[in-house]
Amino acid sequence: EDHYPEAKWNIGGAFRFDSSIQALSRYLRIMMKGYINIGTASGSPACLWSLDWYKPRSLTRLTDFRSILDQYAESNMAVSINFDNPQITDALLSDAVGNTFLSEAFARDRLRANSIMVASDKLAEHIKKYFPKIKLRAGVNRLVMEQGKRTGGLYSKLAEQYDKVSIHPADNTK
Repeated sequence: EDHYPEAKWNIGGAFRFDSSIQALSRYLRIMMKGYINIGTASGSPACLWSLDWYKPRSLTRLTDFRSILDQYAESNMAVSINFDNPQITDALLSDAVGNTFLSEAFARDRLRANSIMVASDKLAEHIKKYFPKIKLRAGVNRLVMEQGKRTGGLYSKLAEQYDKVSIHPADNTK
């Protein structure tokens, strides 16, 4: 309450657990009277630019994607869409589903707070070229795939390329 009243939490699971995230957000607004504020829901829609760990999901339908974005906007929450596939090829950059998701993420961003988290610099450059106003974040998978040691210099370089940079969990204490 007194230490960080401006803090906004990011909760994962968007595009999988949306009704639970919405319920938790409503509960916290009522019970915690604004002391805990979920500002962003992050997650990966099922598409070629995202990874699924065990069993691939069916592609996220465009109508569902739009509805999810609208629901979060109505709840005054931003969405951070995580395209966590680090192996993006030139051919994958033209994926119609991924590009449509980018277009919709920007068009339905009523709060102007949505962002895209990527694991691929190639995809980041594609997004900057065709959707220059979308906020870009370097995701953890971007750092997992980094060859060699992760240094302060690497993080500085990424901070010049991206609006925000995730820190690899092993680097948090350094």
